[in-house]
Amino acid sequence: MIEYSRYFNQEDHVWYNSSNIVYSKCYDTSNSMFKTLKIVFKGGRTYVYKDVDVKEYMLFKTAESNGEAFNKYIKKYGGVKIADTNMEELGKMQEMFKEEISENEKKKIGDITYEIKVDEKTGEFTVSLDNKVLFRGVEGNFSILNLLTSLGFRYVLQQVEELPKDSDEDDNVINTEKV
Repeated sequence: MIEYSRYFNQEDHVWYNSSNIVYSKCYDTSNSMFKTLKIVFKGGRTYVYKDVDVKEYMLFKTAESNGEAFNKYIKKYGGVKIADTNMEELGKMQEMFKEEISENEKKKIGDITYEIKVDEKTGEFTVSLDNKVLFRGVEGNFSILNLLTSLGFRYVLQQVEELPKDSDEDDNVINTEKV
């Protein structure tokens, strides 16, 4: 289960309340369907998984049991062991992120003005706050979930078979009653 999450510089940083998984970092790639994922296990053991399907990453990230989700969705990608992560430095990074977010949370949502810059030729854009780039993407080719996370919005992700229709129409009959 997610303990803390922060999207920053095209990287999704997530700390978990899990018996074995401490942290993951998901790197955005030019292909929005696949990601590179680094996972840190208890004790600092660290593995990198390449070409992870974005849907499977999101199922892993938001699962009630990240260990079960890891075994079901991520393990099959055959991670490569890299140097162990310094757990003290990882903790410091989390605290730094929390302090930055805490400062932004002191502002009222209506008082925050995000600066958006768009390259008209490529469609690439950045979303900044106080001259810090919070999100970078390409118009029409980015994850709304990563955008919301980078802006500090809290959300609950639910996978459903079909979204409810937001309409005043019922079986092709228009409801004309005033609400």
